[in-house]
Amino acid sequence: MITGILLAAGQSLRFGRDKRLEPFASGTPIAIQSLRNLRPVVDRTVVVVASSRDPLVKLLQSEECNVLVCSEAERGMGWTLAHAVRENRDTEGWLIALADMPYIKPESYQAVAGSLRQGALISRPSYQQQSGHPVGFSKNIYQELSRLTGDQGARQFLGRYEGQIDYLVCDDPGVLVDIDKPQDIVNDQPLPR
Repeated sequence: MITGILLAAGQSLRFGRDKRLEPFASGTPIAIQSLRNLRPVVDRTVVVVASSRDPLVKLLQSEECNVLVCSEAERGMGWTLAHAVRENRDTEGWLIALADMPYIKPESYQAVAGSLRQGALISRPSYQQQSGHPVGFSKNIYQELSRLTGDQGARQFLGRYEGQIDYLVCDDPGVLVDIDKPQDIVNDQPLPR
């Protein structure tokens, strides 16, 4: 079983308002689009938010996912990720996705999940020789993931495993595109990088 964890507890400081709720031209909010791209390729989906009063929670209730509150989310992405992994330890691996990356194609998620299912320790997509998201982790990395702190997420220990990462070359610029500013949203399509 692979668990998809969508990290959605950020504050959107650079965006100027809650970017997770910002709708595309289709009306779908950014975070919901990210969730819908992730959900079909994993066995269980968990969305991490900072508060049960988060307005995103109401939208998530109509989606097929579990909502997990991380009360220490303000301490950084590492804390949020560690909390989610500890609360979902009964899995073979985790596919870690970000709510502000709605342009990742489901095929890219599928490739990373497939790599985990075939025994990879860590897997991630690569586009034009740049590492992207989502990142998949085997349960064998549980100890490191469950102890993360700060705002760097798993980046702080990925270097130790560089030779063991399964990089999946993909034709998906969305694996590199996160939304930081309103001008990053262009008619539901990613800006070319």
